[in-house]
Amino acid sequence: MSKFLILLVDDDELVLEGVRAILEAEGYRVTTAESGEEAIERLEKTTFDLVITDLVMENVDGFEVAKKAKELSPETTTMVLTGYKTTDFAIDALRIGVDDYLIKPCATDDILFSVRRCLEKGKTNKECKRAEEALWESEEKLSSFIDAATEDFVLYDSELNLVEINKKALEIFPKGTIKENLIGKNILDISPGLVKTGRYDKYLEIIKTGKSVYFDDIVPNSKFGDVHLSVKGFKVGQGFGLIINDITERNKVEEELRAERDSQQALLAGLDATGLGVDIVGTDYRVRFQNAVLQDRFGDLTGKLCYENYRGLDAPCGFCPMKKAIASGSVERVEHTGPDGREYELVSAPLAGPDGTRDRAVEVVRDITERKKIEEEREKLISDLQTALAKIKTLSGIIPICAKCKKIRDDNGYWTQVEEYIRDHTTAEFSHGLCPECVAEMEKEIDEME
Repeated sequence: MSKFLILLVDDDELVLEGVRAILEAEGYRVTTAESGEEAIERLEKTTFDLVITDLVMENVDGFEVAKKAKELSPETTTMVLTGYKTTDFAIDALRIGVDDYLIKPCATDDILFSVRRCLEKGKTNKECKRAEEALWESEEKLSSFIDAATEDFVLYDSELNLVEINKKALEIFPKGTIKENLIGKNILDISPGLVKTGRYDKYLEIIKTGKSVYFDDIVPNSKFGDVHLSVKGFKVGQGFGLIINDITERNKVEEELRAERDSQQALLAGLDATGLGVDIVGTDYRVRFQNAVLQDRFGDLTGKLCYENYRGLDAPCGFCPMKKAIASGSVERVEHTGPDGREYELVSAPLAGPDGTRDRAVEVVRDITERKKIEEEREKLISDLQTALAKIKTLSGIIPICAKCKKIRDDNGYWTQVEEYIRDHTTAEFSHGLCPECVAEMEKEIDEME
């Protein structure tokens, strides 16, 4: 049996028992909680090596559980399970100190790999803490250690007088400030406005309770711009220490991530406005993303099988272009009739995953029912015109005609009247009458007969 103790938190009993079985099969000791409130109660009574928590839960979510675990035991590592894949989640998780996270649904191997990594990190954290406590016993060793640190590192005694500061932390002070001029000074002499910020009381609370604190700070700099700092305060001996990181660059990266997210959201909003359905489907046929158009029509299908939920089938669609697009690395198109009887065009394009391999495709669905109707009407019109043209009869070539009686010889060698021949070979009809010359000639003949 492993000596590692894990707290598993999820309000879904099936997930809770499934992950518990996986962990216990590997020999880990597992305690479960079905809500954030229950998890915090357990954390206040027991120190765990690792806390694995679902993100979305009623009242107390996974982030609150993870923060509470860190407050009660900074060496405890935390891992969050979530169905969200947004950059906002990654930023928030990083900000509160979550050690790892997995996107649900996740494979057994991925869970065990993340658990081992978190436990190893926790083991390292505990070793570091023991090392820090041992170094505190020797001022010379401690001074050497913190001077070698790449982070700002300062120590205060129980009266909040400075007892140690490393070279990196001296860079915060005006140029030319030397360590000897700061040692022994009270924290309020070094930072007169500290009480107004509320941090002075936080430092006293560290000494009183031994609980660590985390917060961000901004130091104005007229020359280079504001400097953003991340501060961790923790108890050391009878006093407390501060580890300060310059997170200015990290914040810039976060802003770039937000800008990229906003750009992506604007693109998706534009696609939504066109009425096109857009999703991302993996080679396992599970939906990984849907735009608002598809979500409004089918609901959130993240993690579910596309053919079951889009078309109500038990197996992948026979016309599905997704795998062909991934295999060929090219865009594939197919037209099909939906369950609602309407006609659709499905366009599938390969999409690379984080590791560069093509294991998913982005799909665009467009309703082409009206277009198909127009095409059918056009084809029918063309067919009708062709049929009409086929019925039109024309005369061409040399036609044999009698020079005296004006009869025409037909293809069978018979001589027929001109009007009969034209009637049979064209669509023309004759109306019989007399021209003025013939009328005059007939009147003359009648007069002569009289």
